[in-house]
Amino acid sequence: MEKEHVPAFDFTDDDDSIQPLPKRPNPHDGGVLPSPMALIPISVNPDVTKEVECQSPPTQDTYYDDDHDEELSQMRRYYEDDKNGSMRLKLHASTKECMTHYDLTSLDEEDLVNIELGPQDRSIRFGREDFVGCLQSTAITSLGLHCLSAHHCTVEWSEVDDASLYVTDLSSTNGTIVNSTPLVANVPTRVGHGDIIRLAYVKDRPRRSCRIQYEVEDPRVSRMDTPFKSPAMALGHNVLGILFAGPLCYRDGPKLRSHDMLNFQKEYDCLKQSLFAAANMTWKDHVNDAGMAMVHAAPPIDVSVSFATMDALRTMVSSKCRVLHYSGHGATNCLYFESDEQQGMADLIPVDTLLQIVRTHVQLHLRLVVVNSCNSEHIANAFVECGVPHVIAIRGDSTVEDCEAVHFTQAFYLNLATGQLSVESCFEQALMTVSWSPHRVASTGVEKFTLLPTHQPHNEVVFPHMVVPRSLHTPFEARFPKIWNVSLPTLCPTFRFRSIEQLRLCGYLTEESHLKYKRWVWVTGPSGVGKKNNIVL
Repeated sequence: MEKEHVPAFDFTDDDDSIQPLPKRPNPHDGGVLPSPMALIPISVNPDVTKEVECQSPPTQDTYYDDDHDEELSQMRRYYEDDKNGSMRLKLHASTKECMTHYDLTSLDEEDLVNIELGPQDRSIRFGREDFVGCLQSTAITSLGLHCLSAHHCTVEWSEVDDASLYVTDLSSTNGTIVNSTPLVANVPTRVGHGDIIRLAYVKDRPRRSCRIQYEVEDPRVSRMDTPFKSPAMALGHNVLGILFAGPLCYRDGPKLRSHDMLNFQKEYDCLKQSLFAAANMTWKDHVNDAGMAMVHAAPPIDVSVSFATMDALRTMVSSKCRVLHYSGHGATNCLYFESDEQQGMADLIPVDTLLQIVRTHVQLHLRLVVVNSCNSEHIANAFVECGVPHVIAIRGDSTVEDCEAVHFTQAFYLNLATGQLSVESCFEQALMTVSWSPHRVASTGVEKFTLLPTHQPHNEVVFPHMVVPRSLHTPFEARFPKIWNVSLPTLCPTFRFRSIEQLRLCGYLTEESHLKYKRWVWVTGPSGVGKKNNIVL
């Protein structure tokens, strides 16, 4: 570990250098495995890294509220008096639980438990030897410190943006994770109060991943004696978790069956459009008792997106996710996730396994689950029994078309993100949108969706709106990870029944090889059978 006295670097919101451009990850380097939909076309050069954007909470100025002038003046006092205040990194509680008192004391002596960064100590560099040199061998193994690189990442303090921290991954082998999102190598990413920094994570070996995690703490927020009115307005709590699952095939006994392709990309794009539109909405301009012009505005919502795997679900529900959205294939008693072991294959996840993961987080923060898959009502009822207050699913044995799912998702999240309507009102508005859609297959399209539990009120506003000073309001523009490496449409949108061939092609292209570059793979077949579409997909 090295603390460096260096000049503050200049970060601006419009600086292109801190807006990473995603690339396809290399699965053999321990990166996050994407869906097979993101594999083709595939690069034959293995030396690529994963680059996605990390969600960070907005600036503290957006949290002023005019309902209590005392609270408003207190917040203003902290942010004016501590304009250049320090920030802290605190060793996460889950990391401390894995350590003995002796090891924890050793880390504390090396200033690795509570780290203060500010005008005096502006940066810190984390590396493997910083931890190995002061811990016992058993702790080194249990914490997975072998996953750390010699020079893993740096955290730097900057007085820009009311004093912030920026995390930079130093091209480490296993990457640096913030709130379940891998960072772009050598690109500074801003983090704020409540964000969780994980120094290394091995996707295909989660049990052997590094367990060193730090939580970012802003002392100005921590020492406020007046709490926020709404739990959803606490920093980092407005998290929408999205899981997509599009496995090509699944096993039915000894046979290999193919899954229909789902239009996740269109659904994701429409969801982004809804959140962008909601972020720019304001209403009820007024002047409060102190003479300050105020405005009602949509709350900032952090978005965490991943392809559905067991580990991605665990990470997402443990990262303060208030809404969990699943889109993929399902059966009456299970969901089909992406396999961690064989890319392109489905992992059949029984409902009992799902509930074991979700149950411990329901009472903490999870308020709404949307299961956008066919035959999902039984699974939805299991979530209700688990304690989730609001669950949306597809009725009985109904199947939902892509166009219906897209229209429902777009309308539902537009109303939810404004922070004005209850879950029930958002659901009814979405049903109305589906009924008006010219592309709906039948008049029963609206009846396919259900809100559970049926005999309980759904009056909760999951993401409550904010009341902020007009002069301080800036629309929150969420940054979304790019999980498809191509935006071109397929040559034939109705191309079907080639999932098994696509699975084999993915296997050939991604198998391990001692060669520097992958060998050529020839796709042969009669004219018109779909060779080009098979490659593009």
